[in-house]
Amino acid sequence: MIYIFWEGTIISKWEETHSEEDLLKIGADLLLSGVKSGVPIMTQLISLVKYLDQIKKKLDHGGRLKRSDRRMGLYAVCGLVKGKALDFHDDNSGIFIQAPKSKTTTSCVSVRATM
Repeated sequence: MIYIFWEGTIISKWEETHSEEDLLKIGADLLLSGVKSGVPIMTQLISLVKYLDQIKKKLDHGGRLKRSDRRMGLYAVCGLVKGKALDFHDDNSGIFIQAPKSKTTTSCVSVRATM
């Protein structure tokens, strides 16, 4: 189970299992597609933060997200990790992967990307 948080709000929860390498590849592919389109990485990272802020605001006001928005939230956080705006190994990165077959619940505190 993968949980994606942004500033204390759960953005996405996926039952799919991804390894750390899979998540980094998602982030790399996202950033690479932007670079190929001529968008500088720093501009992409700023856009990802703004996107996550919009999702958080919508959820905080009782809105619901489509599956595609939740998937993009996962991609956005992975892009921030790959772009070094978040540290994957930091407990406050916003990504929490629950070990398979685990029955325990663990909380994760999320942070804002610093650029």
